[in-house]
Amino acid sequence: MDTGSVELIERIGAVRRAARRAVAARLGLSLAQLDALEYLASCNRYSDTPAAVAAFLDTTRGTASQSLKTLERKGLVARTGDARDGRVRHLRVSDAGLALLAEVHADDVTAAVAGLGRDREDELARLLEAVLETAQRRRGGRTFGLCRTCRHLEGAPGDHRCGLTGEALSAADTALRCAEHSPRTAGVEPEGGTGDPRATGPHAIHPVGSEWAILDLNQ
Repeated sequence: MDTGSVELIERIGAVRRAARRAVAARLGLSLAQLDALEYLASCNRYSDTPAAVAAFLDTTRGTASQSLKTLERKGLVARTGDARDGRVRHLRVSDAGLALLAEVHADDVTAAVAGLGRDREDELARLLEAVLETAQRRRGGRTFGLCRTCRHLEGAPGDHRCGLTGEALSAADTALRCAEHSPRTAGVEPEGGTGDPRATGPHAIHPVGSEWAILDLNQ
């Protein structure tokens, strides 16, 4: 098997990691803290809990909690309660956190991808999502994929809803990552299409170690 494509992915990843590491160090953050911040900026309202962050980063809840405390202390993340369940805590990226991420994403790799043009960028994103989701399923972990690619997405643009929760979803919601994402069968699209094919956050799908129940992710 030709491994050239995999080697290219590794080389691109190394270039971007070096850039992110330099920015993180200058801002007094670790890469794990930066990963948590990027995840929270790209996930939906079902997936912005401390336990979901731990699952996404494939780490313990204790380790994830320390990263989140640092982000809160620096004013990059704010913790809020859930209107329906007092036990649940949600995490929201602050304006300062979003400004920091804009700086992080101004790297050479991001610029090179943007330079491909919209159509080629979208195609690249679809191919990489497919590779990563397949690899993730092979190791038995969650995909944390985009809502628009989930088999639970129902309805047409302007009238989307989540088949798991029954709640309405906006066009922006369908471009966010979800802890309960379940990939559709290849080639199957929900009625009416899925809207914007690009994510609002980073395209990378991080590995996670095991399945988490919805209740666990809400803690």
